[in-house]
Amino acid sequence: MSPHGFRKGAITHMLNLGKPKDVAFKRMNVGCEVLEAHYDRRNKAEQMGTRCRYLEDL
Repeated sequence: MSPHGFRKGAITHMLNLGKPKDVAFKRMNVGCEVLEAHYDRRNKAEQMGTRCRYLEDL
């Protein structure tokens, strides 16, 4: 696996765990726009599920 693929998987994993995007992009040293365009591999349903779980925990 390339370092880029590992980084992409790590960012997606963080987001699937419900970590806010600002935490993920600061931790991985990438801009929010770049994170959304190139690193977040979740589909719309997965993104919705993550948001729902996050809101339930508030």
